[in-house]
Amino acid sequence: MGPNGISQDLLVANGIDWRDPNNWKKIPSSGSGCTTTYDQDRQAIKITNSDTWCTLAPAFDPGYFPIDTSRKYYIEAEYLTEGTTTYKFYLGTISYDGSYNQLPGHPGSYDYFGAIQERPTSTNTWTFVVNKAIGGRPRTGESDTGYNKWHTGTLWAKVIVLANYSGTQTTYVRNIRFYVE
Repeated sequence: MGPNGISQDLLVANGIDWRDPNNWKKIPSSGSGCTTTYDQDRQAIKITNSDTWCTLAPAFDPGYFPIDTSRKYYIEAEYLTEGTTTYKFYLGTISYDGSYNQLPGHPGSYDYFGAIQERPTSTNTWTFVVNKAIGGRPRTGESDTGYNKWHTGTLWAKVIVLANYSGTQTTYVRNIRFYVE
């Protein structure tokens, strides 16, 4: 379980197994796409391309999660890099309105409240993040600024992972959870 008595993992509740590479989808306007494999030894998704932008969704579904902005949300994962700690890791969501139109991020295009511009302190060591960009606090409420709140008008969201930002390295990601309290 996550912090603060988190009760429901939205990925699991919606049949999205992060271990299945088929559930990792390319964001249409993203760099090199979303090429992943499952590494049985590390029990993690392996990402080797630079600027790998992915959402998590089952093959038959676009992967939108209903959002009640009055509730408390958390996103968490573990990641590990091999060989270098140079390139960055991001974790968060993409927000959408009631008509599934993408809303602006806080700042930028997406809402990286789980991790933003993170680099591990050493290679071959798992780094755990949970709402790190907002100090571990829950994401709740609405605002047009700041990672700690959903963008005004958010009714839907997708989980997003960006690995190896600005260069090529091998990154492993595991135990991704998107929780609501």
